Amino acid sequence: MNKKTYTYPLICTRGAIIFPHQETGIDVGRSNSINTINYANENGSLVVITCQKDIKQDDVSIDNIYSVGTLCLIKNLCKRSDYYKVTFLGQSRCRIVNADLSGDIFQAEIELLEEEHGDELALKILTGRAIDEFNANPALNKLGGLSHNLLNNFDSIVASSIADGYAQNFVNDFAHKQEYLEENVIEKRLEKMIVELNKDRMIEDLEKEINEKIRK
Repeated sequence: MNKKTYTYPLICTRGAIIFPHQETGIDVGRSNSINTINYANENGSLVVITCQKDIKQDDVSIDNIYSVGTLCLIKNLCKRSDYYKVTFLGQSRCRIVNADLSGDIFQAEIELLEEEHGDELALKILTGRAIDEFNANPALNKLGGLSHNLLNNFDSIVASSIADGYAQNFVNDFAHKQEYLEENVIEKRLEKMIVELNKDRMIEDLEKEINEKIRK
């Protein structure tokens, strides 16, 4: 059975990736992107955001964009002299099944991607572990950490938001960030997050140990 498809305006970015339930600001400067924002802002304020594979290319082609992106809501638009500052709120992962990049306004035909997860109790336990690893990282904990109170009214959206929030705010490499976006299984994103945080903590502990030996 074929999935239902929808058509929305399309923005192709150079390195900017937006996750569902995350609010992110992007500078939009290319003429077709500005045209697309204007059109979307007057027609429901929904737009598909996807990233170019080669961010150095000025011209956008179907072969140079990722097929998995995010359906986003335009939350705020601030017009500057030669570019727009736009705040987007991610709504849902989506797969681009067709794209029209030939006109002044880009369009994408998409299918929405439903997240997958297993047993909710196991997911809750895994989410708690991710919170522990996040809070054990000194650099991240300085920013306020994550509260275990998030588990009090737990559902899959809480688990998904923790993994996606980590990827949105703390994963810098755009290709690596795209891997998080393309992973539709919540448990796998959380496991990826836990492994990376644990590795970072081990490296930091090792650096502290080396520095202490040097000082002695």
